[in-house]
Amino acid sequence: MMKQKKTGVITGNGRKNGMYHHGGEIYGQNIQYDFSVNVNPLGMPPGVKHFLRSEKALHYAGIYPQNGNAELTEAIAKKEKVPPARIVCGNGASELIYAVFAALKPKSVLLSVPAFSEYEQAAVRHGSRVHYHDRMKEILDKTAFPPDASRTAPAAFASGREEDRGRTRANILVQLQEEKPEMIVLCNPANPTGECIPPLLMKRILELAGQLKSTVLVDECFLPFVEGQEKRSAGTYLTDIGEEKSPALLILKAFTKFYAMPGLRLGYLMGFGIDRTEKIRMFLPDWNVSSIAQQAGILALGDERYEQDTREYLSPEREYMRTELGKLGAVIYGGEADFLFWRGKAGLKEELFSRGILIRDCSNFRGLEDAPKGLCYYRTAIRRHEENEVLLWNLREVLTGVGNRRLPGDMDGNGIC
Repeated sequence: MMKQKKTGVITGNGRKNGMYHHGGEIYGQNIQYDFSVNVNPLGMPPGVKHFLRSEKALHYAGIYPQNGNAELTEAIAKKEKVPPARIVCGNGASELIYAVFAALKPKSVLLSVPAFSEYEQAAVRHGSRVHYHDRMKEILDKTAFPPDASRTAPAAFASGREEDRGRTRANILVQLQEEKPEMIVLCNPANPTGECIPPLLMKRILELAGQLKSTVLVDECFLPFVEGQEKRSAGTYLTDIGEEKSPALLILKAFTKFYAMPGLRLGYLMGFGIDRTEKIRMFLPDWNVSSIAQQAGILALGDERYEQDTREYLSPEREYMRTELGKLGAVIYGGEADFLFWRGKAGLKEELFSRGILIRDCSNFRGLEDAPKGLCYYRTAIRRHEENEVLLWNLREVLTGVGNRRLPGDMDGNGIC
């Protein structure tokens, strides 16, 4: 059960030594294959790699960053077709999340869970009362399928139920009308579950938020992985809603996942409708984005071929992994990003860890703590095909005790669940 100290710092729910567990915790560990972090399996864009190996990178490392990130902001504005004044750059998405809550200090927040833990942490740190919209009931009902079932796009948010589940309800629109939060936090696609918000529902949420005068913060860090992503962004719906009825909308993106640059720490926020970006900018320090990160970001944004190659690779490989994990008995849930969310036998993380493979145990996400007895929810990244084969081979060996690393198709009936 989540506990809260008087300081507003959360304890429990996956915290260790005052910090939350995240993916990518490989330091000091003998990890050869990290499936716990969801970064682009193609690695950084070629131009970024070349830059980081060059004398030019050394030059930028030796000078102060451009204060205000003007060149980077112009590149983002061109890419997103948004005025530069409505863009705020940050030292990764996490810095921007905390800046949003520090600047706006919403009295109440509706957070759709399970979700990235920093949203809840930032809200509590700045005194917000957090309400939870629990998607898991809908996800379990709507998006689980056996390996041979139809793979239509998931509609996890589309349930019409209004049943009370403690502090959560299945219908987010009903919950918004009842609780009238000052801020709504959504992830599209969601992490760790990987499902996108259906377009019609996103539009209805934004319309209702406009009526309630609520600020909407949408995390779209994984959206570039999704086919047709340019039509799925929350900002595209404001034209239909109309300027007078639009809410204050903030869209968060990062270079961490799609451009495989987690170590450079680079993200950005875009303001739509009633603009809040100038207020948020005041809560960020000068020179918050390094010179090297600024230049790497500009280069990454200009590589359209890399974007195309990523989506062309990811879609069939994700389906391959979905099918092969299903053959092993995993219960897989609809996912549209660069990872899969599935349920399997408890203890698989530890078994694979002993083999130098790291997967994400999701039991410390709010809403995923209570898996059925003997089972656990996992998230695994889609990596290069040969790396994905290593994961599948080792899962099979763990489950069957067979040590000859046969291909997954040779299963003899023993499964993950």
